[in-house]
This record gives sequence, C-alpha cells and structure tokens, in this order.
Amino acid sequence: MTQYDAHIDLDEKNTTHVRQLRLIGRDKTVLELGCGTGAMTRHLLGQGCQVTGVEIDAEAAEKAGRFAEQVLVADLDTPGALDELADKRFDVVLAGDVLQHLENPGQLLAKAATLLSDSGYVVASVPNVAHGSLRLSLLQGRWDYSDFGLLDRHHLRFFTHSSLEDLFTDAGLRVERTERVTVSPFDFDPQLNLKDFPSAVVELVSEDPESATLQFVLAAVPATREGALELAPEPDWDKTEKPEKAKVKARTAEPGGPPKVEGVRAVAFYLPQFHPTAENDAWWGKGFTEWTNVTKAEPIWPEHYQPRRPADLGFYDLRLPEVREAQAKLARLNGISAFCYHHYWFGGRRLLQRPFEEVLSSGSPTLPFMLCWANESWSRIWDGGDRAILQDQHYGEDDEVRRHAAYLAKAFNDPRYLKVDDRPAFVIYNVAHLPDARGYIDEFRKACVAETGVEPYLIQAITHQLDKKPAQTGCDAEVEFPPHRLGDKVSAHPDPRLAAGSHLRYEYEDVSAGCLERLDVPWVRYPCVVPSWDNTARRKVRATILHGANPEAYEKWLLAAAEHEARRRPENGLVFVNAWNEWAEGAYLEPDQRFGHGYLEATRRVFGEISVPPPAKTTTTQVGALPADYLDLRDRVVELENEVLTAYERGQKASRAADRNDAKAHSREIARLKQAINDITNGARQTAEWAKSLDKQLKERSTALEEVGHWARSMEVEVENKNRAISDGARYVRELETQLGAKNQYISELESRH
Repeated sequence: MTQYDAHIDLDEKNTTHVRQLRLIGRDKTVLELGCGTGAMTRHLLGQGCQVTGVEIDAEAAEKAGRFAEQVLVADLDTPGALDELADKRFDVVLAGDVLQHLENPGQLLAKAATLLSDSGYVVASVPNVAHGSLRLSLLQGRWDYSDFGLLDRHHLRFFTHSSLEDLFTDAGLRVERTERVTVSPFDFDPQLNLKDFPSAVVELVSEDPESATLQFVLAAVPATREGALELAPEPDWDKTEKPEKAKVKARTAEPGGPPKVEGVRAVAFYLPQFHPTAENDAWWGKGFTEWTNVTKAEPIWPEHYQPRRPADLGFYDLRLPEVREAQAKLARLNGISAFCYHHYWFGGRRLLQRPFEEVLSSGSPTLPFMLCWANESWSRIWDGGDRAILQDQHYGEDDEVRRHAAYLAKAFNDPRYLKVDDRPAFVIYNVAHLPDARGYIDEFRKACVAETGVEPYLIQAITHQLDKKPAQTGCDAEVEFPPHRLGDKVSAHPDPRLAAGSHLRYEYEDVSAGCLERLDVPWVRYPCVVPSWDNTARRKVRATILHGANPEAYEKWLLAAAEHEARRRPENGLVFVNAWNEWAEGAYLEPDQRFGHGYLEATRRVFGEISVPPPAKTTTTQVGALPADYLDLRDRVVELENEVLTAYERGQKASRAADRNDAKAHSREIARLKQAINDITNGARQTAEWAKSLDKQLKERSTALEEVGHWARSMEVEVENKNRAISDGARYVRELETQLGAKNQYISELESRH
C-alpha cells in the first residue's frame, strides 16, 4: 500500500472523495491520475465506470489493476507519461490530490485536456493553503510540515483559490464548478485556541469565506469549448455538513420518553477479569479477581466514594453463564447495542479468554459483540510496586500474525459480531506499540482475509502513545479512549485534600467538553464517553480522578456525543462507552449501591431499549411465517393492558400518583410492544411477498429451462438430419464415381476398336 491509501467512507458527505464521485457520475470512461492501490477506482467501478489508471508505484499499480481496465506505471511529471494513451479519449480525467505533488502540474493538465472526449471534463481536488488554520499558525510562528494534510512534506506546490484557477487557465482549461470541503480552523488544528488571538484577528479570519475551505474540488473543460458543462446542482451541504459545535450543555432526554438519538449504536467496552485464573493466582495471590482490587479500596477524604459496591449483580463470577445473560439483558434493556470484549493475545498466549470463548461457543447471550485487542504488557504497576513485567507483549514470532487471524476467524464469522460496512469491527488498543505499525497492520489485514474470509474494519484507540492518523497506520478509523490524553484537552485541578504529587483530579464537565471539541476531524473518529473514572482502587499513587461525575453529567455528554455522531454517520454511527464493568477504575454502567440504575437509565434515555433477535443460524422460522416471539409479545400486551386497568382503578380509588404513573408507564410500554408486533407482522408480510416473488422467478426460470431443453432437442434432431444428409451425399458421390469409372472403361474400349 502507498502512504496515501485510506478507507473511503461514503457516509461522510463533506469529503473530496464523495464530491469527486458525485461529479463524475455513472457509466463514464475515466482516466485516474495517481490511482494508488485503487481506493477510488473500486468505487468508480461500482458506479459502472471503466477506469484506466496511472500510478508511479508499481506495487500499488498492481493492486489497483483489480478494479481498472488498465494501469500504467509512470511518473506524471515526465513529459511523455501519457503518450501511450494518445489514441484514447475519456469522459473524465480525475486528478484527486495529485497536482500539489508535481513539479509541473500545468503540463499534466494541458496533456490531459487532449485526452478528453467531445463532452469530457477534468475533475480535480487540491488543498487550500489559505485555510485559516495555516494563517493563524503563521501568526504563532508555526509552519509545521507533517506526513499528511495541508502541509504534507511531500507537497511541491501550494495553491489558493485564485492561483488554482490561474493554473487551469494557463493549461487551456475553463473551471465550470468549484466546490469546497469546509472545516473550521479551530476544529481542524487542535493546537489553535481562540484565547490565544485578539478578537479582531479571529473576526478577520472568520469573515473570509476561504478560511474554512480545506480543499477545492473542481470541474473544468477545454477553454475553446462552447457552452456550459452540464452537471447536477451541488447539494445543500450546509444542512448535513456543517453541524453546530457540540456542547456539553445539550438537552437532557425526558424520563420514559422515546430515544433521543436513532441510527447510532452504543458499544460498551467489557473487562473479562472477574474470574480467577492460574496466572493471576501466581502473580497476585490465590483467588484474585478484579473484585480483589475493588473491595480493598479506601476513601481518601470523607465524602470520597470508595470502595465501590455492586447492587443487582453482586460480586459476580464470569464463569457463570447466568451472570453473562443477566449482564446482556441489562445492557439490551438500557440502550447498549453491543459489548466490546477486551481480548488478550500475547504472541499466541491468551489470558482471560474463558468468558468470551464460552459466549462464542454457546451462542449465548445473543447480544452483539466485537473485540478490542488490549496489546500491552502486564506489569505490577497496579499496586504501586515496580514495573516488573508479568506478561510481555510481543509480535511476529512463529507465524504469530497468521495464528492470531486464525483464532479470530470463528468470532469474525459469528452472526452476532458487530460490523461496519459489512466488515467485522476490531479495535487495536495500542497501535503505537506495534513494530512498524503500518507494515504489521497490512500483514494482519491480509492474514484475516486469508484465514477468516473477511476483511476487518480496524479501529485504532487514541491512547497515550498514539501520534499518527488512521491513514498513516493503515487503520480505517479511530476511537477516543478517555481518560487517555486528558492533558491534550484539559488541565488537572489542584485539590488540598490530595497530597502533592499523589493523584490527579480533573473536573468531569471539563473533560467531556474537551473530548467533544476534538471530534470534528476530516477522518472517521468515533466518540467515547466515560461514565466516571477513579482508579484509586488500582493505583496507590498517580491515580486519575474525575470529580463531579454522576448520571446526569454522563447523560449530557453521552447525548451530545450521540447527536454529533448521528450528524456525521446517521445510518451507521457508533458511540463507545468506557466501560460496562471497569469497577476498579470507577468506570462502569452496572448498578451500584450509590447510583442504582442511574447510569443505565441515562443510557436508555439516549438510545432506547435494544431489540436483539436470535442469531440467524439458530432460527428455524419458515419463509413467510411469524417469528416465535410474536405470541410472547401478544401475551405481554394483554398482561400489560390488564395491569393498566388495575393501576387506573387503584388510582381512582386511592388517587395515588404512583399508581397513575405506573399506568402511564404501562401505556407507553403497550404502545412500544404494539409497534413491535406491527413491525413483526409487516416483516412477515414482506417475507411472504418475497417468497412469492422467488416462486415466480423460479417458475419463470423453469419455463426458460424447458424452452432451452426443447431448443436443445430440436438442435439434436437437426444435427442428426444433417449428418444423415451428409451420409446420403457421400453414398451418392460413391455411386457417381462408380458410374464415371464404367463410362471411362467404355470409352477406352471404343478407342481400342478404332
């Protein structure tokens, strides 16, 4: 792969890729300059286009060849780079993020213009060097080159809007459409802070419409052509692409009301260390589990909430399937769509694997899941001791990557596994720890395809050591992972109750605001919300405490994150929660002795109750039949309707508000269940119609097969007749030859007489 390969998310509308694909349209012949490994080529193929590519990297060109009619290996700065295509004509020449990498882009554009068909045009995307983030950076004395972005260290040319139009004009092209990918300067560059600049400067930069333009996307035709280029009108991107800046002070969902955010799934990280293992027995003492740390915690000041105590589920053991079922039920009823189990793989050795492996082998619970590879070494730092390594994290030995992929095959192919773009989502906790991250991830991706038959959707966690974007590491996306990188967002608050240098205290609302402000980036970054954090149960020194955490503050953060995600990815959004059960770090949604179901109820108000059907492989429902839970839902509706009548009767007799509230709650539940019944009924009706359609298609195909059979038989008869005719002809020829021989003999006899 080349360093500029990246996953193209078609749900992200405010991107150069989506705009280019829309401007090109369907069923075109396209010359793609700088096609890389074929990321855009693949999508153009999906639009019915026939693509010819040009790429300087031979290895990348070979990969792009899977989607292109032809890929030339050539340096676009070479004058004769396109000579081989001189006899061809194209509907579109695409130069996506290419021109800024060339010494003489005008020369390439002029040559490209000669390869256009009579109605052809050029589509190009180019970054804007006049973006406000660069202007403000210069005022701070910064001009920082990087591997990607506006100041990519590989850029040879830089353009503003006017200089870009001049480039096209000088190449004999007329720009017909200019579209702009916009990102606020302060959203794009996290180093910029409004407080660092005089208000007059900020106002001056903000008033310039080009200061928010990150990239230009152009469509141009030869200047000599008469008439305007006919393109579909540009959509009203403002309605979907310029969301208002996320704020923590978002509206709070009403108790008992419908979910406030739809189309976004909540995924909770899940710690499996609530059962004894031989390794933990050896390292920490016989019978050690996560509860050992939880119960030994002590308050640091009088009102400090330690130790934490579980409520409904008690001090559970994850070896019990009943516990795992109870957790999944609580999650489903309160808006969690999936668990993200922490997965421990140390070069082939596995730890804490029993709970998830039993979930996988048993098919229960049915709640969807995904995995997060917690790839870091284990040490004794928990107890404030030395950093002695208990289990070293190592990579790449003895075919380790292939074996890891083979181990994941069963999980990735389980129907419960959570997918993004039809690919199993897999979080890598510490990408920075990987040796040659890009190379390792490329190898891991290939191994997964070979061993599991599917390509994973790789998400890097934004942890302390990470300093690269997903495109640089080979991942498809990234996810925030608070409280990691708190120093990037907020400052710790001094607390007289804490000894100097002992622990770090942050304000919960400051942390939530800082995390929300970092979400607007031009790549896929999933939000992650932490309900609370206090890991003094694990760390005797340098623990992190989020002060002011409670269900109400958590709900505000969660709702703001979910609404932001719904704007960015309305059909396939994800919001992560850290975590479902990190009890020793004070980060959990499970019920406890202080807040009860408070955090769960807050999650339900944002996402609503989750309906999780049984895995497809275990169902036996016939086509057109109602699912098995239909009658159960009906019975539940009748039961609730009776309870409503009883509650209202009690309310009329005793006028007790609690009874009336019960009745209202039951009424809402009845409405929800009736809607579920309607959905099931409609689904069954659609299934029946689908079955009829299949039956009709089958009959049509059977008729067609019969017609083919008749035709085949008639052809056989015709062949037989022709063979018979040939045979008869051969006999006739032989008879003629015999007659000719007799006549020749007669002539000879006559000649001899004379």
